[in-house]
Amino acid sequence: LDEVTDEPVHLLGHSMGGMIAMRFALEHADRLESLVLMDTSAAGPDMPIEFTDEIAEMIFGPVREGGLDAFRKWSSSRESPERDLFIATKGQDWLDRNEDDRYAVLDPNVVLFMGPQVFGHKSVLDRLGSLAVPVTIIVGSNDAAFVRPSQAMNEVIPESELVVIEGAYHSPQHTHPDEWIAAVEAHLGGHEHS
Repeated sequence: LDEVTDEPVHLLGHSMGGMIAMRFALEHADRLESLVLMDTSAAGPDMPIEFTDEIAEMIFGPVREGGLDAFRKWSSSRESPERDLFIATKGQDWLDRNEDDRYAVLDPNVVLFMGPQVFGHKSVLDRLGSLAVPVTIIVGSNDAAFVRPSQAMNEVIPESELVVIEGAYHSPQHTHPDEWIAAVEAHLGGHEHS
């Protein structure tokens, strides 16, 4: 950030990026004009099962054993209503290109290190009340792992607004772009630097 500007910025963090962005905001609020937290959590995702070593091995073992190709194969073999929605709204070619682009820049060591951190990191929910910047929290109504955590963040952050995008899952910027753009533009329009 120091290399880009010395002015406060509007920061958007999605998923793991949101977990990082909120921690950045807690440590460097003076660097921010505002914050958008999207499909993320102050703690790990709200999961219907406990994140055990066995679950971690099921998810991240393929990366250790066969690299990102194995992880991609495992990931795309799972049933996913969001994946179906991507195909219905964007097409299979778009999904393939998007995944090609994501996996081309993904470091397997980062997946192995950061992946388990997403599920087991220490909560900062009790600290979010100290945020002194405007915050918009965006979540897809069908992103079950992040709906309740988003509501919890909205309850403790003083200048926050919760935007639930109906019918969206974890990536509303792709599946519901009009609603997502409207939410981001409303946030930015209400929090321009004076």
